[in-house]
Amino acid sequence: MQPLATQPASAPSDAGPLRTYEEYRARKYIPELDGLRAISILLVITWHMWDRPAFWEWLRGGEGVRIFFVLSGYLITTLLLEEESKRGKVSLPAFYVRRSCRIFPLYYVVLLAYCVLIYGFSSFAAKRAEMDYAMPYLLFYLQEIPFYLHPDGVWFPFYQSWSLGIEEKFYLVWPVVAFILLHGCRQWRLALGVGFAVLFAALPLCGLGPWTSCVFDYYTILVGCCTAIVLFEKRHYERLKGLGSALGSWCAFGFLLATHFSIERLPTLFIARLYPIAVALFMISLLVGRSPFGRALGCTPLVFIGKVSYGMYLVHLLCSNAANLVFRPGSGKWYIGVLAYLLTCALCVAVSKVLAVTIEQPFIRLGHKWSARIVSKA
Repeated sequence: MQPLATQPASAPSDAGPLRTYEEYRARKYIPELDGLRAISILLVITWHMWDRPAFWEWLRGGEGVRIFFVLSGYLITTLLLEEESKRGKVSLPAFYVRRSCRIFPLYYVVLLAYCVLIYGFSSFAAKRAEMDYAMPYLLFYLQEIPFYLHPDGVWFPFYQSWSLGIEEKFYLVWPVVAFILLHGCRQWRLALGVGFAVLFAALPLCGLGPWTSCVFDYYTILVGCCTAIVLFEKRHYERLKGLGSALGSWCAFGFLLATHFSIERLPTLFIARLYPIAVALFMISLLVGRSPFGRALGCTPLVFIGKVSYGMYLVHLLCSNAANLVFRPGSGKWYIGVLAYLLTCALCVAVSKVLAVTIEQPFIRLGHKWSARIVSKA
């Protein structure tokens, strides 16, 4: 959930609807991906609203997490490919430092806020037993374990952080395997990614227990990783440029929309595997073309939300609970549900912006500073 770089976006070119490979490689910041990230977090918030069954179920907001996973795999792998292209190799210590400074400070600040509320205020005393149960996992960043292995613990405080646990375990291993072990065999990188994606997609079919559901999420991330690898090779990029045309972008968008709203209508085993591919195809259409979808996703409000989406993801349940104090759930009135959602989003944006300025961005800069020192000494 991090941008390719922090440079401002360059002005859009009028050279044509399709970007050349050189233009694609030269882009240091992609605002439309921040816009896609914004759509993801706005969907996720609908999924966690108290009145979801009455008003929000049809939006299938839980799929926003899958969009995050595909985006994450693409962005992180592209950053690693760029580093390898410029330096000849990837520095694992520098990568882990940047990643740690990006993720952990804000996570533990929000976890501390949960602890203060639950253990410090009697009105939240009912949550203490659940927090006691979850705390060892939350402290050691193993939050996906109670989410997947203990169904009764799904609703423990801060449970939405399960997806972060999935991502970080993946990124402990992916750079090592794809960029260190295969450093001299880069032509095998895509085959490795596809092979593991197929494996992780197939494991849940074996009925080996809840861990197979956990590793299935690695399939979704790997779809994003493979997308980055494919687009980084000019010959593959040229083959996919058609997705950036007017027809290609509309087809990609229509395919994603049809897949998204077929979640409940088609067999889960099929649609869960198809959805990340639909996200990747739409993302490719944004990256290789200059479609109206890219311009819409690159608008200032969505880009702003996308930039603070990590903080929003961490605090949105707290903000939802606060909004419910104003607009009580269960009224059965659609406009109350909409107002509660809008207030939740507004609170999320405000709180996340403060957290971004005071914690997230300073630690990201610190991570880049430390990683630059590591690279300079290598």
